[in-house]
Amino acid sequence: MRRSILLICTLLPAWAGQAAIPAAAQSIVSASADPPQARTGETILFRATLQMPQDCAWRAEAALDFGPQPEIGGTGWGLNLTVSPGTINCLPGTIQFTTENDLGLPPVAAGPGIARLIVSANVTDTEPFTLAVDPGPAPGWDGPSADARVMLFVQTAGLAWFGDRIAIADNLHHEIDLLDPVTQLVSGGFRAPGNGNVRGLATDGDGFYVSVADTFGPRLYHLNATGGVLGSWASPVVLPGPLALEAVAWRDGVLYGAYPSPPILFAIHPTTHQVLWQRSLPARLTGVAAVPAGFVGLEASGNFYFIDPGPSGGSLQIADLADSGLPVSADFTDLTWDGRGLFAFEQNFASLWWVRTYALWWAADGTLRSYAPPGLGPVDVIRGNLSALHYSSGNVELGPTVCLLADGPGGIVIDAGGAPAPGAGYFYLARFEGEAGFDTSWGRGTIGFRRHETSPACP
Repeated sequence: MRRSILLICTLLPAWAGQAAIPAAAQSIVSASADPPQARTGETILFRATLQMPQDCAWRAEAALDFGPQPEIGGTGWGLNLTVSPGTINCLPGTIQFTTENDLGLPPVAAGPGIARLIVSANVTDTEPFTLAVDPGPAPGWDGPSADARVMLFVQTAGLAWFGDRIAIADNLHHEIDLLDPVTQLVSGGFRAPGNGNVRGLATDGDGFYVSVADTFGPRLYHLNATGGVLGSWASPVVLPGPLALEAVAWRDGVLYGAYPSPPILFAIHPTTHQVLWQRSLPARLTGVAAVPAGFVGLEASGNFYFIDPGPSGGSLQIADLADSGLPVSADFTDLTWDGRGLFAFEQNFASLWWVRTYALWWAADGTLRSYAPPGLGPVDVIRGNLSALHYSSGNVELGPTVCLLADGPGGIVIDAGGAPAPGAGYFYLARFEGEAGFDTSWGRGTIGFRRHETSPACP
């Protein structure tokens, strides 16, 4: 993900002790959000070209909010672009430079905006812009759902998020390529190690760890960022095997690998190559991704599990095809985490899927908003009473519900029922039509029980 500040011009000031610089000499040449219309859960960049009277290796930080903005005489976006010197030895002479800042996760809202250039705690210039943030996927690994896909004509069992690209093992050509999933362009790559039959791929941020079903037995390889082999060693096996690890992941300085049969999670020291511990897995996992709370594991059939880190942790199923809306005849070979959601490769249809948390959103104007994942079906939205929720026979029973939107296109959801009574509360849930043409479930509760509607409200 592109989070860094891009300085097109990086020269250098004597900031301390200098005479005050006229505010008119510090200005915004141009400013815009990219893209100007996006969904939640997607990267939004703010680009601004600034003019300054000295070259001080300027650094910029952007802070965005939505609310009353005096400069536009109403409600809209307010963006404070705070510029500070990166050196105490400035070079004289007017310069222009461009900043690029990730806006994080703005609220669902649309309207005009005002960008403020702030230098030494003073607003020296302003520039208008526009931005619309529509409902989309929520950030996070829980409740994974199909969101969009791109066709990739490769045969792979290895994915890893590397910088702002996906490293993908192309087993047909025995290569590891770097792919931009948005532009679908491949930028760089190198030959896969060993015999090229990659079964799992992970990154420590600087290079790669690769599980290979090698000619004379399964091996693990440590590569640098350009594919140079830094080391290799025999992969841990369970007799009568031996089988290669079908998925590998990196977390907190430890390499983890999923053995296929019997299903075992190995924790491996990356330097000594010793097995630190091992424990059973709930199923044969073809993909394992390190996420903030632990690991997400994926079966070939499309079942997702949360796996606690550590030798005595547990495992919890968090989704299946009825929850996620992914293809029924799926054959998933790996998945990776990009910091906001998951990517999973399905080889029957040569598809790289964005698998991100499905959610309803309250917009900044107080309206309830839903969305339909791109290329998938319409949306249903229901409302229920919090007091009616209870566990029953392995389900979360929703109680009586009201259909607010049936087979809708997404967007604003109207609730004409009014506010709940004092001391009471409502819950709202949404689902969409999945790849196979069937409605997905209403998701699962925090302990993995599926939410169940005894009498369906939406047809």
